[in-house]
Amino acid sequence: MFFRRGLKIFTYIMVISGVLLMSQNSAYSEIVDKVLVVVNEEVITQRDFDRMFVPIAQSYRTNYEGKELERQLESVRAGLLDQLINSKVTISLAKKAEITVDEEELKRRVDKVKAYYDSEETFLQVLNSKGTNLTEFNQEVRDQMLAQKLVEQEVSAKIVITPAE
Repeated sequence: MFFRRGLKIFTYIMVISGVLLMSQNSAYSEIVDKVLVVVNEEVITQRDFDRMFVPIAQSYRTNYEGKELERQLESVRAGLLDQLINSKVTISLAKKAEITVDEEELKRRVDKVKAYYDSEETFLQVLNSKGTNLTEFNQEVRDQMLAQKLVEQEVSAKIVITPAE
């Protein structure tokens, strides 16, 4: 008897709590991107994954169908997630090694990419069509540069040139 009464009270409290949480003003709530993986302090979100996966999946849908399509897409999903994790590990290691990318250096690299397009507007339209924007593109370029600098640092630290050479 006591257990049933306690269960009823608990159920009422849970229902009321749920209603109160759902009735919060939606102007203050915001959809947050789903976090797939956290690598050290680096986060891989569903949006990061989808931005890379969706174009590949569209391409595969023209070449495969049925069970073969699903098998291929599952393989792509796993490989892509591994790739994103490896990238985040590299970025984390670069930050730990206090490797930085100078803003001017970043600007020069982004400007090189922009030079391939007729105008900045065209460049921004291409970014938009790929589901990204200039801020995210700059971050991607920065991350690539961090990874490149880390590799260069690690390789140069292991290369030893003897006087005989």
